[in-house]
Amino acid sequence: MILIKPKISVCVITYNHEKYIRDAIESILAQNVLNDLEIVICDDNSNDGTYRICKSYLNKFPSIIKLYKNNNNIGAIPNWVKALELCSGEYIAICEGDDYWIDPLKLQKQVDFLEANKEYSFCFHNTIVLFENKDHPPYLINKKTQKETLLLQDIINKWPIATASIVFKSEKLKIPSWYSSVYSGDYFLGLLLASKGPIGYIDKVMSVYRKQPTSLSYDTSISEIYRNEKLIEGFENLNQELEFKYEKIIHNRILAVKKINKSLKIEKKYGFLKFLSPSKMIKRILKNKNIFILKT
Repeated sequence: MILIKPKISVCVITYNHEKYIRDAIESILAQNVLNDLEIVICDDNSNDGTYRICKSYLNKFPSIIKLYKNNNNIGAIPNWVKALELCSGEYIAICEGDDYWIDPLKLQKQVDFLEANKEYSFCFHNTIVLFENKDHPPYLINKKTQKETLLLQDIINKWPIATASIVFKSEKLKIPSWYSSVYSGDYFLGLLLASKGPIGYIDKVMSVYRKQPTSLSYDTSISEIYRNEKLIEGFENLNQELEFKYEKIIHNRILAVKKINKSLKIEKKYGFLKFLSPSKMIKRILKNKNIFILKT
């Protein structure tokens, strides 16, 4: 029996997404490229009804859906690495279990773009940000001024790309061993891909990104200092991975993040100083008996 690889793999990572996973799967099944599609779902040992729901879809669409469940909770990024490695398609699209797509032609449009622009590493499109607790109104991630072509230097300082909008050619990605320890998986995935070619933007709104308190990007229990330290670690690994081709750009980004962390650490120790001007802040610190010296 000859196994035919699918044209497109959709990488779905999920954990305790019982309320949302149906929307994600249904939006993928609504795509007009089902004959060329596989859906790879990796459940990170959910303790709600997520896996049961996914299993019901597997039973309905066994030729399209591949479902895996970790025996233990391994974490979002290691789970993502596992899911990406299980994808066998020529192209890989991403849709996390709490996001969903709103255009049935999304995958067709993105694959058509990459087929016509072989040098591009990946493409993305505009996305609605939806706050689950409704404490903010919805908004679009990309403004009308969004550039149609981006390079690595464009995304390293500001990440304008929704995870559920990414489609890339699988041959463009080699997952390094250090990737499993990064904090922001989509960001470093984008940087790795961008080192292989430009990024294309399609000016269409084709997905919804749910922001909720349990998501990594919205979790206030994780300190900004820790996030920045993980960023610095990731940049240092990326610099070596790319054989220092982007040394200046990456080094400048590291310096900028270190500067932010300096300010955050001072504020953490001297919270009463945050309302002072920089000059007064310095005077107050010098008067304090326990002078706080930051190491770079």
